[in-house]
Amino acid sequence: MTPFRSRAMIRYWLVGEGAQWPERHLGAALDLKARLPRRGWRLVWGTARIPTGVALEVPPDMAVRVTGRSGNFLRGILVHDGLIESEFNGQEMCALVYCPWPRLIRHGERIAQMWAISIDRQAFQPLDEPPPGIQALKAGFGSTGR
Repeated sequence: MTPFRSRAMIRYWLVGEGAQWPERHLGAALDLKARLPRRGWRLVWGTARIPTGVALEVPPDMAVRVTGRSGNFLRGILVHDGLIESEFNGQEMCALVYCPWPRLIRHGERIAQMWAISIDRQAFQPLDEPPPGIQALKAGFGSTGR
């Protein structure tokens, strides 16, 4: 018999005029939609902050990652990855997007996705000096491994 395990939950609700519920699919993420109700669209060339109409209550042992959707990437709409922690509870989430050429983003368009992450703040252990025998096997960020 498996013992009962309680699991942390991230509760969410809609905020702002025209907000729409995220789409739930079989995958790990929920699709967030652009909240642009008055005009119904926004022309973006460069960076823009697109509201999603969703606010969260994130418990201290969880976080939410906001990422782009692969279909939008192919259309030239790039979403900056973001991490939403409990300090941002109750605020409307926005997607920070970059478009290298002019793109039209419409109200209700699936603009980003969010997924839950369990976190363990105790996983990081500071040391006064490196442990013996540790050496880097690669050159670091951007290394080709050669």
